[in-house]
Amino acid sequence: MSGEDATARPHAPRLIVVEDDLALQDALVGYLRLCGFDVVTESTAVAFYDRVVREMFDVAVIDMGLPDLDGTRLADYLHTRTTIPVVMITADTSREARQRCLDAGADLWLAKPFDPEELVVALRRLASRSHPPEQDETAWQVDSRTRRLTAPDGTVITVTAAECVLLERFAAAGGGIVSRETLIGTHDGHADPTAHNALEAHIRRLRRKLAPLAAGRDLILTAYGTGYSFAAPLVRR
Repeated sequence: MSGEDATARPHAPRLIVVEDDLALQDALVGYLRLCGFDVVTESTAVAFYDRVVREMFDVAVIDMGLPDLDGTRLADYLHTRTTIPVVMITADTSREARQRCLDAGADLWLAKPFDPEELVVALRRLASRSHPPEQDETAWQVDSRTRRLTAPDGTVITVTAAECVLLERFAAAGGGIVSRETLIGTHDGHADPTAHNALEAHIRRLRRKLAPLAAGRDLILTAYGTGYSFAAPLVRR
């Protein structure tokens, strides 16, 4: 099931809900949308990985008992490679399950059945971390929905879908180095040579687009043997 057919409210916090119980998924997503969230859904870990390497989210809600992979693996992926907060939900109420969720980097653990109002309060709190009240006017801004990058002076350039994903990853890193694997979108640390070559081609093209607006600076820095970083404040909007 997918939430792509829903009409998102302006500036609504964007959530991904990963839950294989379709009855619970429908009830939960319906309630969250009524509460003002922009929600998309997936039912498997494979679909989740495919989605998060292409799109950005403010918070992830993940079921621990997915059919193809333990949900804590997904939480660990987000915790180690992104800044997306995670809420884990599970029917396993044991202390061990709670500890596993927290060890994986989850920001909150909720046992089923949980109070949906408690979930909404937590989601709003966690989503606010992705949208600070004041924005740095000197920052570059990337808009994933329009695929536009706005320079601090207001100049707007259009980027491709692949370039937009790279910029979103740089924004999430907050100026830190983003590994080549993360930029390529692998979750197991492995990628074939063609993927690395494609990444380098995207980086070259993006550098050419940025050059006229960067006052002679290279905004995308190479950390040899590791990855790349963006050498200026960069935020999502």
